[in-house]
Amino acid sequence: MEKQSSKWKKPKNQNNKHRSIYIAIGMMLLVNFLFSQSNTKGIVIEYRTITKGSYQLLKLKNDMIVFTRKSGDKTIDTLRMDGKKWKRITDLIQTLKLKELPYLEAPAEKQKHDGAVHAKLKIIFMGKVYESSSFDHGDPPVAIRVLVGFITNIRAFD
Repeated sequence: MEKQSSKWKKPKNQNNKHRSIYIAIGMMLLVNFLFSQSNTKGIVIEYRTITKGSYQLLKLKNDMIVFTRKSGDKTIDTLRMDGKKWKRITDLIQTLKLKELPYLEAPAEKQKHDGAVHAKLKIIFMGKVYESSSFDHGDPPVAIRVLVGFITNIRAFD
């Protein structure tokens, strides 16, 4: 007479199959977390404004903000940025299509005939440089408006 309980037992290899799936998912999540954490360390953001006789650069990297003004690249301020602000910046960058940055259209083009200060945004991410075309300071392309607004408000950018 056969045992009925053996008829309902799961084969051992099926339990191992589920365990392997859970381990694989766990490893993928861990690698994704570690990869995303390390990527934020290599991001550099530069926001430049240029006009006749004036030059300003706001450079952000990790938890540092460096503000440079005029020619001769004199550093005016070097400030520490809290982690929440840097996290917000990296989150905003991850929403962008960086390869399209050079092709974004400016809403206005006053800077082309000295009606406004020229501005450019440069993002260095994973060793690649992405730079926008020139736009009016204070009126960036829609796709980068929130990021530019956040960056320029970190330090009163005049």
